[in-house]
Amino acid sequence: MCGIGTLKLFALLRDKRILTKDNLPYMEYREKGYLDIHISKWVHDTMGEMARSKTVVTPSGIEFINELIQRQINRNPKQQGHFTPAS
Repeated sequence: MCGIGTLKLFALLRDKRILTKDNLPYMEYREKGYLDIHISKWVHDTMGEMARSKTVVTPSGIEFINELIQRQINRNPKQQGHFTPAS
């Protein structure tokens, strides 16, 4: 996606308050239809019922994130492909 790696992409989305620190989308972006959460449940032999959450991006979310990345790059063209999140 626009030459940005997974770690930097997730850092950008957390920095922009699109994802929580656990990489789950804030409700605002779920309601806009950009991101969703898929939950998998299973029963572990010794630990009982378990669940795993996974953030998924919708087609409109891909467009939204691409625009977000392009705006970030346009602010500092020298950093193209080298986004550094705020500390």
